[in-house]
Amino acid sequence: MIDDPQKDRWCIDDVELRQQKRGTRDTRSSVELMDLLLTIREYLSTMQQGSRAELLAGSAPELNEALADLPEPWFHQLITAITDEMGPGMVRRPKIDIAGSEAMASLPSLNGVLRVQVQHRDDQWKISNLELQKRQEEQHPGSLLRQARAMTCVSSFLEAYNGTDRIRLQALSEQKFFSNSLRIGNLSMIPLPDSAHAPDDFQIQAFAGQLTIMVPFEDNICRFDLIPADSGDSDPVTTESPPAKSSDFVIKDVLIYDRVTRRQRNLRLAFTAPARGMLFVDALNEGNLPLLRQISSRKMTEQIWMPLSELPQPQIPLARPPHGPLQLQDSIAQGDSTELQFVAADGRLCSVMMEEQNGDLLVTDLQYPDANAGVTSLQHQLLYAVPLMQFAAAWESGSVDQIRATTSAEFERLVWSNIDRLPAQLQYLPQLLRQPLKSIRPVEHEVLVEVGRRGVEAVVRLVPRRGVPAVDEITLFSTDGHAMNLRESLRQEITADFLQDAGGIRRAGFETQSDQSGIIHALEQQSEQPRRATLTVPSTMSRMRPSPLDNAIDMTTPQPPAQLPNAPETADTGWADVFGRPAEWKDSEPATEIHFRGAQQQPAQRGTAGETSRQTNHSPAATLKNLSDHAVEIPLSVR
Repeated sequence: MIDDPQKDRWCIDDVELRQQKRGTRDTRSSVELMDLLLTIREYLSTMQQGSRAELLAGSAPELNEALADLPEPWFHQLITAITDEMGPGMVRRPKIDIAGSEAMASLPSLNGVLRVQVQHRDDQWKISNLELQKRQEEQHPGSLLRQARAMTCVSSFLEAYNGTDRIRLQALSEQKFFSNSLRIGNLSMIPLPDSAHAPDDFQIQAFAGQLTIMVPFEDNICRFDLIPADSGDSDPVTTESPPAKSSDFVIKDVLIYDRVTRRQRNLRLAFTAPARGMLFVDALNEGNLPLLRQISSRKMTEQIWMPLSELPQPQIPLARPPHGPLQLQDSIAQGDSTELQFVAADGRLCSVMMEEQNGDLLVTDLQYPDANAGVTSLQHQLLYAVPLMQFAAAWESGSVDQIRATTSAEFERLVWSNIDRLPAQLQYLPQLLRQPLKSIRPVEHEVLVEVGRRGVEAVVRLVPRRGVPAVDEITLFSTDGHAMNLRESLRQEITADFLQDAGGIRRAGFETQSDQSGIIHALEQQSEQPRRATLTVPSTMSRMRPSPLDNAIDMTTPQPPAQLPNAPETADTGWADVFGRPAEWKDSEPATEIHFRGAQQQPAQRGTAGETSRQTNHSPAATLKNLSDHAVEIPLSVR
């Protein structure tokens, strides 16, 4: 209060209001607060009815600069989006928070809250920002300042794109987007909206630190993805590009959606995808594996091109792939994936599937018609052709270790673990497996692959092993229609070789059964120091480990029974099984008895006293009392 001499009394000169909030206290004059309220009211009234110049005059420098760079149509759309939410009496109930030279006023709008940020500069209040938050809006686009800067970036980008100004495009675009697409592309091939085109139904959305602006034009919707210029994803590559401000945006990608055909085209991929697709097809026809590895996806490179390049004779077993000049027919984009449809020189339609990985556009598959008017997938074909190529290379090398790595565990157990060298026959097998695949048929947990040029000459059964297909069986067909299973034939050959070189194996013949004693007489000399072993009967679940035996019994296909060497002497022995006579047989050698567990020895009922005495004398030394001391190893299954 002051003493007014004119009124000759004390008068109220000012009212100071003290605000205490969150541990801070601020005292403001009522005159200053009334000035703040009048500034907010006048600014909102100017947005509804005033001119653009009057609105810029009441804005702070940062907001003034952002609004001044906007084309008039976009300026009008952004301001209208705020004024449509203003109610008739919203400025009468403001809630003001003051902190130093800044103040924040919250006013209720029709569907939310309008927040006005004000700054005190040069003894007057200026509006520095506005933000409209709707209650049911999940992806809030941000303040008026942020939206104005984003729209300025989009309008400048469209102006530079339509004018083919690559220097400005470089400053307004993310680095990889410009270098991989805009720098080398024909910009007139894909039209974009005019820079002043501002439809009423455009949308601005924000999520994951990124702004997305949807701009409808004609029958399309153009989507612009923006990121902050200082996010580290965009670096100037030439000195001609003007440095970006810390608050500016750059265009990361542009997607065009056709509302009629419901197809998408990605501007990032539209200029480089056709060239990469044609380059991939040319490299495929030339067999250029280094180039294919460079432009293919990581999965395709690891599963196909890397294994093929490690072979001594790398080649791509394909029948009639697309070749010659390709003509682009259509492009379909969905997210990071793009499908390009080409017409080959022979008139066939083929599709190149591509995907963006770590900023690079890579080929994931090639699809084209086969001889049966079906669709052939390059990745699917070569995925099952690689194990055949590896098997062929290992067969030519003659290395059991190499071929073991290309086959299944069952193939390895039954065949390769029992031999140390490959058979000399079937020299044509590697060349047969290198022929193009005729068909691929999945059957439960395995895949049957047919190969051959003049028909089906071989069927290869593939099973998974360590996550990749492995050869389990190869069925070869001759010209007269006969079939041969490679694994089974090699198994039988191993069996025959084992019987020939087993050392001491004698064939057994079944004649008659005379009693239930369970004792088998083998006419063989007992070894001086019998080996200690166990009775081994191989099955399909255990691996056979053959070894030469001094005294063994072969229970394979029986041969015709042989005659006893001395029939009058052995006629009264009473045993059911009689062994054939070997070439080095001598009548003077004693007999050997083999007792099976649970059997009881029965003495002979007939015979002379001399014969009985001779059997009794040799019985303690020749009779096997315990199977753990003198076991029988049966190397092959009984058929």
